Amino acid sequence: MVTDGSLPFDKVGLFDLLAVFQKVLARADANEDLRDIFEDRFTVSDKIQFILGEMTQHSRIVFETLFTAGASRTEIVVTFLAVLELIRLKQIGVVQEGPFASIELVKLASAQSDYVVEETETESESEG
Repeated sequence: MVTDGSLPFDKVGLFDLLAVFQKVLARADANEDLRDIFEDRFTVSDKIQFILGEMTQHSRIVFETLFTAGASRTEIVVTFLAVLELIRLKQIGVVQEGPFASIELVKLASAQSDYVVEETETESESEG
């Protein structure tokens, strides 16, 4: 239960997250150039590790700050998927101080300190 006056995750809602995500994508589309041709590969696991690292340094992170100004569309999508996965795993929660306020990510007290990346069967088959 959140006692600091902010809205708990069930009050923030997926549509609120998607609205912010769409704004971030619109910014990326406005800045899109040929960088997609030479784009780095991003994985959800890498972004999960990045977000958890940020969460150890800061008690709260504004959702939009996870997306750097020069981020490609692919990086933005992978980062968003990492956030959703961390929410699903109950590693982080989402709060909003009030209507139209910034959406923030908070590390949940019940979250384990380490995230273990599990290799899927298709990944191990493709490597072997």
